[in-house]
Amino acid sequence: MKIYKALLLVFILLTACSKNKTTEIERSTIAVDIVSRDLESAMPGQLIRTENFILWTDPFNAENVVHVLDPVNGDDIKQFVSVGGGPYEFSTPQLMSYPDNCLYVYDLNADKQIVFSLDSVVQNKPGILKATTQSLKNITSIIPLNEQQFIYFNPAQKQPFTFVSKGQNDAFGKLPFPEEVDDSYACFQGQVMYHPKRECLVYTTFMFPYVAVYQKKKNSFDLYKELLSTDECSVSQGKLSYNKKERGAGDLALTSDYIVTLERDRKVDQTDEQTVGRDFTKLPHTVFLYDYDLNLVKILDLGMPILRLAASPQNNQLYAIGLNPDFVLITCEL
Repeated sequence: MKIYKALLLVFILLTACSKNKTTEIERSTIAVDIVSRDLESAMPGQLIRTENFILWTDPFNAENVVHVLDPVNGDDIKQFVSVGGGPYEFSTPQLMSYPDNCLYVYDLNADKQIVFSLDSVVQNKPGILKATTQSLKNITSIIPLNEQQFIYFNPAQKQPFTFVSKGQNDAFGKLPFPEEVDDSYACFQGQVMYHPKRECLVYTTFMFPYVAVYQKKKNSFDLYKELLSTDECSVSQGKLSYNKKERGAGDLALTSDYIVTLERDRKVDQTDEQTVGRDFTKLPHTVFLYDYDLNLVKILDLGMPILRLAASPQNNQLYAIGLNPDFVLITCEL
């Protein structure tokens, strides 16, 4: 009987140890190559990797908002897109990569969308392939899957995504919390990207660390997995409560094997996010690499404050805009 009790105690202790054991996340510093030092801007806006080019935007420049760079040598090949009220100008242009090395530009504050052929633009040829004037109230992101399929993101809706396919609109998805939030449009702003090979949609939030993956199934999307990486976030009486000293992903990029988020590694960097503002020296140095099952695989330190991320789903090469000491475009192989 004593032997049985002893064995039972050993079993309980082993089980407890097994349950308390956590997987150690790999942390390392990765060497980066500087692609360009010529990013002259008060604060670079978007960074996008298309099939043949790297694009970055200067939102504080009324003319030539978009810069087209050679991804190998960083040469600034072409600048285009202007801010204004003309037929081919935008008040608040937003960019998304479009199939066949094209660029989809839409306006957050005007009913205007244009598809540009980048191959034509860089050769100083007329690059406009298509122009539309669709109303997009409260739409903060548009993701073109192909010429006939789009995903719209509206964080003010309980089902924040709309899949548009051949003229048919189907709402899908969910907000991070089941409870109703008064100002969901502001609270659930974030990044949305689509991986064409994996046929999945990834959504991250800015205010708190949340990421969701939706899987495409024929003409619909199903929630595959979601991850809320904090216990300091809740909803009460329509108000979202969260730790304002921390933040969610500052940017998002999808590579062949990884969901890459710009996040602060709070085990080594306890910077209060409320103190960051426009002090770019306080930006996080780290990117978090998740697999597409939302397992955190590793945390990489890029060796400098990072503002923007971009990648191609075809490989594991990451591009980023960092501060060194001015804004630079860097790259590394994950």
